[in-house]
Amino acid sequence: VARRYFLIVDALNLENQAPPLEPLSTDPESYWGTEPPPEPRGFVRPIDIIVNDLERVAPDIYGVMASLVFVPVGEDPDGEPD
Repeated sequence: VARRYFLIVDALNLENQAPPLEPLSTDPESYWGTEPPPEPRGFVRPIDIIVNDLERVAPDIYGVMASLVFVPVGEDPDGEPD
C-alpha cells in the first residue's frame, strides 16, 4: 500500500512540474464567467503523505506506519521508481 501511494504522489509531483499549457492571466476579469485555472501546486514529499501527515488525519494508522523504517520503493539506474 505504501509503495502504491508513494508512486501516485511521485507521478503527481512530476505532472505538476510540467509548465502550464498556456500562460495564466494575472487579470481576474479575463476569467469572468469561467472557472479560474487551478493554482500550481508545490512539490510534496511522498513520505509526508504516506506517513508523516497521518499523525494528524489518521492517528490509528499512523501508529502502524510510523514503524516504517525505510521507504519501500527502489530506483532503477536512471533514478526512476522501480
